[in-house]
Amino acid sequence: MVKRRSIWLISGFLTLLIVGIVSAQAQSCPEIVQRAYVSVDEHCSDTERNEACYGNLALEAEAKVDVNVFNFSSVGDIESVASIDSMHLFDLDEEEGVWGVALMRLQANLPDTLPGQNAV
Repeated sequence: MVKRRSIWLISGFLTLLIVGIVSAQAQSCPEIVQRAYVSVDEHCSDTERNEACYGNLALEAEAKVDVNVFNFSSVGDIESVASIDSMHLFDLDEEEGVWGVALMRLQANLPDTLPGQNAV
């Protein structure tokens, strides 16, 4: 009987501990994500069709070989998608509080859509 009660107490304690850890993680992630969305909203509103905007720290982009002027190194920089050879967006880093985000407004030819129609 005492052994069974001890098992229930330990199980309950572990459950509360796990719930607390998961809850703490869930609270920190949305804050970082929210900051990234705000950054994109503030810095990328002038992005036009077929352009990419450096939305949130941290990412690296390389220009195509034939592109002479390429400025895509800080938040708010906008470049033509045609001038970008590669782009690497960094993973979410909760300790540093950064997450690589870029906004791209693209015109794409999708089957079964009308010209100018938005698609998800």
